[in-house]
Amino acid sequence: MKHPLPALLALALVLTACAPAAPQSAATPETAPAAETAETAPAETAGEQAAFPVGHLQEIDLGAATDTAFYQLDTPWVEGEPAQTVLTRTDTATGAAEVVYTFGEVQQGNAPFLVGDDVIVICDETLYKFPQAGGAPQTLPLEQPFSAWFYDEYGVYEFMYGQGKSNYTARRLDLETGQITELNLPPQTWQLCATGSDRLILCRLLTDTPLPDIITQSEFYAVVIQNATYEYDWYDPATGALEAILQEPYYGVEQGDGTRRQRRLLGAADGTLVFFWNHIDAAYTTLESGFERCDAGGEGWEPLPNLPENALAWTQLEQDGQLRWLICGPREGELGVYDLANAAFYPRPDLNGNLVNWPYTFLGGGKLLVTVSTENSTGYALIDQADYLAGSTAWTPVQPCTG
Repeated sequence: MKHPLPALLALALVLTACAPAAPQSAATPETAPAAETAETAPAETAGEQAAFPVGHLQEIDLGAATDTAFYQLDTPWVEGEPAQTVLTRTDTATGAAEVVYTFGEVQQGNAPFLVGDDVIVICDETLYKFPQAGGAPQTLPLEQPFSAWFYDEYGVYEFMYGQGKSNYTARRLDLETGQITELNLPPQTWQLCATGSDRLILCRLLTDTPLPDIITQSEFYAVVIQNATYEYDWYDPATGALEAILQEPYYGVEQGDGTRRQRRLLGAADGTLVFFWNHIDAAYTTLESGFERCDAGGEGWEPLPNLPENALAWTQLEQDGQLRWLICGPREGELGVYDLANAAFYPRPDLNGNLVNWPYTFLGGGKLLVTVSTENSTGYALIDQADYLAGSTAWTPVQPCTG
């Protein structure tokens, strides 16, 4: 799940870090032809021989979901005692939660993820494999802490953004050996997206000269980025090979009246790429907005059907690397859930900026974890996905952990 944003302005800022775009119309967008620049490798490169196997790449979510349980990291607060990080298991039939393992004091930990029959957690310089059947975890010492973003059946991937060099440092951790491999990314990569396949989609910025540091050379930065172009590419992490999808001007395509149309990639769904688009004026005020999709090669554009007019994006839920739900709604009106599988919008009048009753993550067995209001704070509850779409609030509260 992408975390909900408390304000649409915050969303606009986050999406700017993804990738702009611009067609004249939703059905027949204009895309710029490929062009080489000082900060651009050829749009399509063969790459090197595969350095490791790649499976079904997906983003590490808020926890690991099996058919019967949901695993999360938690840090219960106990007055007067150091914070202890624990792995919890919630029974998705009853809502009962229990502590599976206590890691102790942890400086850096990743949310659990599921590979085969193991629930995997990385804390500081150790990788843990917990059998779903129970029992002690297998541990694998690491050379150094590792902050995982994506994973597949064979490894996990870390991407750390360096503001000064306008690019990510990328590494892969092998799940069997613990070996860490440096990955090659093209210059000025700004966004990476898992799609459930053996390639990622990346968005990189093409400029006539390398981007200067935005902090120390802000005026020069503004000049360079003025005429920059975003390029979306399929990226093979094992070889570094790139396959161009499309290019879009950084600030969007200028319309006849001086306004601009932009788009941002949200993810992949059933062989298509899904984008949010907005039409803005010179003051960056949104005039109209919506969602559209294209095929995997950047062709065949069409709007997403059955959505409210001028819908805005709040957040989204993914499963197995694929987009499933968009939390969205008109600029003025009720929010709801758009189910990409059946192209239907389900209003949820109880959704608002307080983030209560929001879908949190998909669980196994067709269930959903949602945020709910408790006596003292925000808690969680379980409900069937179909019941949630139907507007039900008859959920099962998740009970406090037991040791």
